[in-house]
Formats: sequence, C-alpha cells, structure tokens
Amino acid sequence: IFVSFDQEIDPAEVLKTISVTGKGKKLPIRLATEKEIQEESSIPYYAAQTQPKRWLAFRALNAEGGTVDALPADSPINVSIEKGTASAEGPIRTEKAQSFSFRTFGAMKYISINCGYQNKKDCSPFDQWYMQFSNSIDTSKFKQSMVKIEPAIEGLNIYPSGNYIYFQGVKKGNTTYKISVSDEIFDVYQQKLAEPATATVKVGSAPMSLYSQGGNFVVLDPTAKPSYSIFSMNHRSVKLRIYKVQPQDWHQFGEYVRRINYDDSTVKPKIPGTPVVDKTIEIANKPDEMVETRIALA
Repeated sequence: IFVSFDQEIDPAEVLKTISVTGKGKKLPIRLATEKEIQEESSIPYYAAQTQPKRWLAFRALNAEGGTVDALPADSPINVSIEKGTASAEGPIRTEKAQSFSFRTFGAMKYISINCGYQNKKDCSPFDQWYMQFSNSIDTSKFKQSMVKIEPAIEGLNIYPSGNYIYFQGVKKGNTTYKISVSDEIFDVYQQKLAEPATATVKVGSAPMSLYSQGGNFVVLDPTAKPSYSIFSMNHRSVKLRIYKVQPQDWHQFGEYVRRINYDDSTVKPKIPGTPVVDKTIEIANKPDEMVETRIALA
C-alpha cells in the first residue's frame, strides 16, 4: 500500500500511526522492502510522481507473519493515518486523522445478464445483450468458443470488455435463448470463473417499423427495371400513393417535407404533382423479420 505526504517523513515513525482494518479486524503491517517495492510495478510509478522522502509503502501481514492473502478477499479495507502524525521537517503534527479505503477482489463469479439496458423487462430482437461478472475479464485468454448459445444467432459476435461479455447478432423474435459460459474464463487476477455460468434471455416481438433508403431524393438504377424498395417489420400492408411531378415541383415538395415533419398545424400541406397510384399493397407475412418490398414504378 502506497501513501504520500506534503512534507518529508520518517517512514518507520509514520508507520506507527497507520492502522489498517479489514472485516472489522485491525491487521498487522510492516514497511515494504526495497525488493518488494521494485517488484510491484505501480509503486515506482507513484514514487516518481512524489517528491523524495515524502512517501512510504507498506505490507499487511497474515496470522503467520507472511504477506500471502494478508488482506481479506472481496472486502472493504480502510487505511487510517492517525492524528498526531509527525513530519521530519518540523515539530508540527497532523491535527486530525486522515483515511482512505479500497476493496479487495474476490472470486470470479457470474452476476447477471441484461438486454439493452440494466433491468430492462422486454427484450427485442435488436437489443445487445451483456453478461456481468464480478471481476474484469482477461481478454488475452478469452475465446468465443468458451461461450455457447442455443439456438444459434445469425452473425453472432461475442467480445469481452471490462467485467462484461457482450453479444451482438440477429436474434429471432418470440424465442428463448440459453447461454452457457465455460469456467475456463480467467479474470485479470488469473482466477478462473468459480463455476460454469448459464443464463436465459427471452426475446419478445420486434416493434413495428417502416423505412426506406436514400432520403428525400433517390436516383434509380437506369440499367434495371424501375422500382423502389421499402423495408418493414411486423406490417401486413401499407398505403401507397405515387405522384407524377415535374422539376418545378421540387420547391413545393421541399416545403411539404418541412411542414409535414416540423409544422404542428392541423392543416396538412398539399403534395405536389398529379396522383397516378392510390392503393394498398400487401407485405409478406414474416413475423419479427425485416421484409423488403419492391414497388414497381413502370
């Protein structure tokens, strides 16, 4: 444990005023040796950011006087520098106790799975899933084969980040998926997952959607039969209107788009041009799947 100060100190004397507690018990401590300091990569880094003679590093001790597992696992640890701690620069001592705390890591455990956002109740086919674990995952040892999903997901991409595993791909609506995670997954502390993890995700129906590509102005392929595609999900039919227009109608069309999107007036703007088609077209019945419907224009 590294502690720095704003004045020079005598590490041995300051250590006498430091107390460390974990799980309600005061833990014995000693100064870290020079070898221990050099072997712990973070201590030289922090020491380099601090003026000389203004820091100390110490170790907690177990019941046998060693340093192995001296701090209780998965527990809050409190470090307190007591009131009256002396400086090596003069007679003035600290006027009050100062403390900080941290938490030790525990066993690698599976916590939960979510879709979209935490505690979301209704999962849609478009939601990203993520499994949460107690510790950050060692990505260098992670393999997608360590995770199994039934039924299979089209275009599946599995990747770890921090203490999460993320799942991307095309899920089917009204389907229950089972996920199995091997206990061969390691955390950044080189611990394996305590036991294999399983989770289920119930995917409901996809929300209705309808869109097209290309924006307000689309140039058709001159080498193919003229057609315009719309893409929909969970629609059985759509109302189709086609207007014959001239270049001089473009300004009025722009005004129509502006008003239909941003004008709250109850009076609908007039669509420019001459109507040539006004009918309802059927859409292929494929629940929870994206359907392309090509509208012939000739």
